[in-house]
Amino acid sequence: MEKLFLEYLEKSDELRDGYKESLLPVNNDWNKILLDLMGEIPDLLKVIYSNVSGTLYEIEDQKLMDFVPGHLLVHISEYKKSYENLFEVLTDHEIDDKFYPILQDYSSNFIALKAETNEIYGVSPEEGVILMYKTPLKFFETLNDFYSKEVYFLDEDGFLDYDFELESEVGKKYNPEIQYWNEN
Repeated sequence: MEKLFLEYLEKSDELRDGYKESLLPVNNDWNKILLDLMGEIPDLLKVIYSNVSGTLYEIEDQKLMDFVPGHLLVHISEYKKSYENLFEVLTDHEIDDKFYPILQDYSSNFIALKAETNEIYGVSPEEGVILMYKTPLKFFETLNDFYSKEVYFLDEDGFLDYDFELESEVGKKYNPEIQYWNEN
């Protein structure tokens, strides 16, 4: 999984020079921060935060905000706040399952790891939870192919954007059993 994550960072940096550097330095307290919240750290979060710190919510250069279009990688120093915001969204939908944020946008939408199953869900105030990936490996395999197949590109202003139809095709290829990819 770590190899796929690092490959994704390289592909991100190829399209947006400086993106990988914007996620550094690694916060040496990442494991304490996560352990205080969750007791046991899922492998996906270990891979992420042992390599990068994430993107600050108030990043100055918005061209370096997106880990995927529209969502930033939760910065470890802001992880507790993101976790609490995600918990509020889940509570509003009467969902008791434990989720950990990975990505977020500026409207309280998240891409989150479900602790019990290790699946990755989209979580939003409007729609609740939607399964997107059965495993973190499928998550990174799919995202890497989004770059390889040019699903992700820079718009005319230099911001990360995506081809909606092509995203659905590639997403369905890697996640054929997931309803989310078959509806779009």
